[in-house]
Amino acid sequence: MYLEKLNIINFRGIKEANINFNKNINILIGSNNIGKSAIIDTLRLVFSYGTNQKRDIYINESDFHISSSSVSNTIEFHLKFKIEDPLEAGMFYDLLSIDTTTKEQSLKLHFKYTLVNDKIKLSVWGGENEGHSISTEVFDSIYFVYLGALRDVEKHMKPIRGNKLGGLYKQLVSTGEDKKLVEELKKAIDTPDWKAFIKKGEEKINEHLKHTTFINDPKQEVSISPIPFEFEKIADSMTARIPFGSDTLELYQNGLGYNNLIYTATVLGDLDSRTEYYKSLLIEEPEAHLHPQLQNVLFSYLKSYASNFQTFITSHSPTITAKTDLDSLIVINKSTDSTLKSLSLIESGLEPKHKKYLSKFLDVTKSQLFFAKGVILVEGISEALLLPVFAKAMGDEYDLEKNAIEVVNINGVAFSHFAYLFNNEDSSKNIGVRASILTDSDSDKKGGDTSRANRAKELENKDLKVEVSDITFENELYKPSNNHDILKSAAKELHPISYKRDYETPDKTFATSEEFKDFVADGKSEFAHILSISLSEELEKGTSTFEVPDYIQEAIKWVLDK
Repeated sequence: MYLEKLNIINFRGIKEANINFNKNINILIGSNNIGKSAIIDTLRLVFSYGTNQKRDIYINESDFHISSSSVSNTIEFHLKFKIEDPLEAGMFYDLLSIDTTTKEQSLKLHFKYTLVNDKIKLSVWGGENEGHSISTEVFDSIYFVYLGALRDVEKHMKPIRGNKLGGLYKQLVSTGEDKKLVEELKKAIDTPDWKAFIKKGEEKINEHLKHTTFINDPKQEVSISPIPFEFEKIADSMTARIPFGSDTLELYQNGLGYNNLIYTATVLGDLDSRTEYYKSLLIEEPEAHLHPQLQNVLFSYLKSYASNFQTFITSHSPTITAKTDLDSLIVINKSTDSTLKSLSLIESGLEPKHKKYLSKFLDVTKSQLFFAKGVILVEGISEALLLPVFAKAMGDEYDLEKNAIEVVNINGVAFSHFAYLFNNEDSSKNIGVRASILTDSDSDKKGGDTSRANRAKELENKDLKVEVSDITFENELYKPSNNHDILKSAAKELHPISYKRDYETPDKTFATSEEFKDFVADGKSEFAHILSISLSEELEKGTSTFEVPDYIQEAIKWVLDK
């Protein structure tokens, strides 16, 4: 069985959310404060209900959703587990729902918190009808482990009751083996030297104790044991150490990154040995304290291991996103009314050919589009370098960085592979942010658009806007006369010798935008770099008169919804 659907209503900043999950690994990505942690906390709340697991999260009054006009007095969580095994079907028989079309079986659990007179009341039921009670066996069949974003590894691995390392060893021991191991440990310590050494300490303590207690008090003597001769206490007292040359280090002496890996490995060992019907791993920001290469190693292993349990991960790491199968990604965004929009890319409008292309070309840089509040897709490095500066030239309110807009250089014109993240007629299959495509028409002298431009225009739909230059990017830059001085200065820096020979006289200049385009053609990216620096300096001084081409302005305004 696995969690297939989750419905959240009025929880914290979420008015409502419907999330579809994959069977194995689920990577929840999106910008900060979008609701990813609230989804994980929902799972923590429901998975820990009614079980023997230690609970460290509860609903309180501040968790009820606040809108601009009111505070809700109910929080609801509705879960749908897909049943795949006949044994599971038998276990949950009285709670099963059966789809009349597909004949698929599912287990539904419902949680409703109501705030009445400053008190919180919880109702829990299963199946289709409210009031249908759930047996404790159902909740005992669920096991999960949570690794928080700011996890304190030293705390969770300390040799105290209930620590993760001890939990792992308690799972590994077989019936009867625990007593045998304890007896062997007793024998190892039951030597004359150890007995004499312990007796010395007892005598020192009891000598002083008898002078500080009442006469004939039965508690005026203590006996000392070097270790607790109970398996659970022995397991809880174990410590993890790290090899360091010929010696070892304790965890507090080790780096945070490797401590996180040790803790994660311990948790995986614990999960692996569990026998519950449903097991899950919840991880917030597994990239914490890990450099990109270690992120890759960790995530590759998590992917290979995920078939043993369902995994839910939140991440801000483009490294992890780039490493992930697209079908495992769930993109989280929020609408203006606090309704959460989630899209599992396995349910998107991307065809297999698009996924194959994106899987190959979504590197760490391009993966940042999934965390942005808007996306501009461009053909090459020149546009990618200059667009952020052009946006600043339009005014502070258009600053792409401050508006969390990502410019993605696709190194060509294969826009269609990216377009289907934004332009599906069914909006539920789009990732939920606006996008623009900027492309050249490369039209001929008669002014006709090329087939390339026409193909790009055909992609325009829903959240995707396509803006096409009249000829090329460079031609458009040279059209406004206000731009000539800064463009010529950048061209001179690009090719100082040829510029001096052909254009640095009072009676010579670029006669047409075409002539300018040809002059910079063999160094377009370097020219863009020079221009971006010069224009940034003018903007900083407040002396710029640069006019951003109209089609670029329209692309920027679209993604900013201005």
